[in-house]
Amino acid sequence: MTHEKLDLLHRIFVVNEQIVKQNYQIMMVLTQPTISKSGTWVGLTNEEITDLYHNENLGQQSAVAQAIALLRERNEKAN
Repeated sequence: MTHEKLDLLHRIFVVNEQIVKQNYQIMMVLTQPTISKSGTWVGLTNEEITDLYHNENLGQQSAVAQAIALLRERNEKAN
């Protein structure tokens, strides 16, 4: 295998590792509850999680930011 091919393969693995890390971060945000001041957790529905995750108009980071905003808003209302 040539040096160029090895370098390309290495770069592909690095990008793949970044994607896996981002997906893990997204799933952690979407599945780990944060208890509101009242002690009542208001989460996202499975449908909302799926919609956020598969929304082609949002990048992965934007989907996480939107999920956090939704959770924050719902749990502030629960207080």
